[in-house]
Amino acid sequence: MITAFTNIASMPETSQIAVPLDGVEHIRTTTVDERRRNGRVYTPDHLARFVLNVAGYGLENLERTPLLDPACGAGVFLQAAIVVIAEDMKQRGLELREARTVRALLEVVEANVYGVDLDPIACTLARTAMRATLADLLNKPIKSGYLDRNIVQGDFLLDGDVIAAGVPAACAFIVGNPPYVSTTRLATRYKNRLRARFCTSSGRLDLYTAFMERSLELLADGGRLALITPDKFLTSQTSAPLRHHMLSGAALRVVARFASHRVFADAATVPCVAVFQQGGERGNVTLLQCSITNEGRAVSIEDRSTIPEASLGKAPWHLHSRDARTLIARLEAGHPTVKQLARRVSAGPASGRDRLFVFAENAVPSVEPELLHPAIRGRDIEAFELRDPKLLALAPYRFDDSGAGEVVHLKDFPRAARYLRAHRTTLESRHCVRVWERPWYGWHDPLITELTRVPKILVPDVANSSRFAVDTGRFLPLHSAYYLLPRSGVDLFFLVGVLNSFVAEFIVRTLSPVVKDGFSRYRQQFVAALPVPLGSAALTKGIARAARDADRERVDDLVAELFALSDAEREAVARKIPRSPDGQ
Repeated sequence: MITAFTNIASMPETSQIAVPLDGVEHIRTTTVDERRRNGRVYTPDHLARFVLNVAGYGLENLERTPLLDPACGAGVFLQAAIVVIAEDMKQRGLELREARTVRALLEVVEANVYGVDLDPIACTLARTAMRATLADLLNKPIKSGYLDRNIVQGDFLLDGDVIAAGVPAACAFIVGNPPYVSTTRLATRYKNRLRARFCTSSGRLDLYTAFMERSLELLADGGRLALITPDKFLTSQTSAPLRHHMLSGAALRVVARFASHRVFADAATVPCVAVFQQGGERGNVTLLQCSITNEGRAVSIEDRSTIPEASLGKAPWHLHSRDARTLIARLEAGHPTVKQLARRVSAGPASGRDRLFVFAENAVPSVEPELLHPAIRGRDIEAFELRDPKLLALAPYRFDDSGAGEVVHLKDFPRAARYLRAHRTTLESRHCVRVWERPWYGWHDPLITELTRVPKILVPDVANSSRFAVDTGRFLPLHSAYYLLPRSGVDLFFLVGVLNSFVAEFIVRTLSPVVKDGFSRYRQQFVAALPVPLGSAALTKGIARAARDADRERVDDLVAELFALSDAEREAVARKIPRSPDGQ
């Protein structure tokens, strides 16, 4: 049975929205390749029903409630909307297979359920799937041509003709799973048109941001927008203009988050669902922490809380339960941050072509040894420990006495010049050369500082637990690692002890976005904001000594003392550290 809820507030603490195996489930006929069209995997039916539910679809008169999926694909959301309309009629005592109810259902669907897609094959699939859903519900064939005008083939973002073709200019509901396509995969001309059209399409744009902005324009007064987007939209710096724009134009009602990317098959992005209402009164935002249960056929709400919308803005939206926010505020209060103790926190430089710049020690081309640096990746970094991957990086840079770097003159390094010129065509094809006009043989990120020989702290950019380690001055961190250069007088081992503690892990793993398999991003904005209390000399030395010994239990005990945690607070922090799907 499909569990129906009148609104979010009425859902039980652990609720499931299930979809039966008959009905809409069995008519999904698209192949994996077809479902990957437009850069996304289409949403399974249980999630489509969940999105409609959190958006409040079905609470109003569905006979006058236009719904639009702006990137409808094979029509999964539209099928789910049809089922909701049919259920509403049944709840009002109408028999679906009576002639007048059949006519009424067909008329309501035709007047209220719409989709747009750029792909003509997807449009055909959507029309076919919608007719099949109705045929199944009504136990009678649906004539060909029915709903043809409801599915419009066109560019929802830039094609004004989709409105003229029949899509409502003011929709009560806009729902769906827009494509996630990063700026690097978009043609330059199309990208420029998006930038000119949408105020949120600045910086490293992604198509889903333009879909959100365009959808907001088409919402009727009081209408609701509910799209599945990457969870990183909530916290990433590049999404700040989008968050500001959405809050400027609508009230945020609900945010549903998932702890894993395993929400639907073939996906590698952790999703969330944000519900915005056009012209709605500002108030509290309902936060739902969700998971997929029943072998992928149901959405379970594991936790709910609220947060005042007034507390949100362009800054990252740290949407967590009230007790988690209170605990983090307590841990951060009055302490200096990593940013204040470090002169730089940054990702390791990217070469733009690692296969031409990074080599195993036994496969190094004939180049001058002074241009070779021992290199390390994120995967080689463990808590308190570095594993030497036996890699050497060709970095054609020289450094002055102050450590400042600049690209070398190839005439001074004939062997490196011969090797690099053999790959010049490939190296010149890189974005940093074509667009930024960097030297064709330099790295994508210039080595402006001599990183190899300076003491530093390293951490993987993505990890499922805190893995900070001290490098006393041996490795060049590659782009999958972040590095932290301490200010003068800061004990590296004391700092790495605090960063590897359960306290710091709780903060960074709670505030940073979750990525595939429950991993978190240890990016600059999250690491730099971590609090580091300055305790007594004895306590500082004790933490540094425990870190040198890689004694995690001792580190945790001493850092708990450093933060003056009570037994109850320590237990609460340990209990709230996010875990990956395998429990690690």
